[in-house]
Amino acid sequence: LAGDGRDTDFFSYHEAIADFISLLGLLQFDTALDRLLRRTGGNLLLHNELDKFSELSDEKQLRSFNNSLRIGDVGNDVHDQSKPFAAGLFDCLIEVFQSLQFERGTSDINPREFSDLRRQMVPALIEEGLRAPQASYELKHFATKAALQDARDIVGEAVVRSWRYLEPDSLTFEAAALAFLEAASRGRGVAYMDQLEDCMRWRGIL
Repeated sequence: LAGDGRDTDFFSYHEAIADFISLLGLLQFDTALDRLLRRTGGNLLLHNELDKFSELSDEKQLRSFNNSLRIGDVGNDVHDQSKPFAAGLFDCLIEVFQSLQFERGTSDINPREFSDLRRQMVPALIEEGLRAPQASYELKHFATKAALQDARDIVGEAVVRSWRYLEPDSLTFEAAALAFLEAASRGRGVAYMDQLEDCMRWRGIL
């Protein structure tokens, strides 16, 4: 970064990416995956450890990935500005995860049928999660876990590869979202391009 970054989203982007990469790091641990999925029955839109994740502790919720914030809803604080983009990446993770589950027969919910993840998909998933008994979930735990691992890698790969398209001194959230989509289109995320773009548009980033 050559300048002070005042006219860019560099610092807010850094904050969002730091949070999201930490989340992806958490999802590398089998114990974390097992506990998370068993607590939620594979429904990651319920309030759970992912929602409460922050860099300080599990108990202190500084920001929530599972929120409805858009770019126009936040002020000038760096932490606040980071929330919509971080949440947009979380939306992408959930979209890919749910798509993989549907494709593999572990869920009846097809996210491609929903135009608005937050207002349409959430109630359906919560209802599904509450309806399924724990014993029923255990039969598909390892398949669900594999879907989350694959979603983690697909989205994480696109995030990391997007950095080659970014210039720190002119970095905006729009540029970051476009770079993320470009990277996704050149990797395993290509099958989910419409959904990934919709997530970023819903947040007002594109």
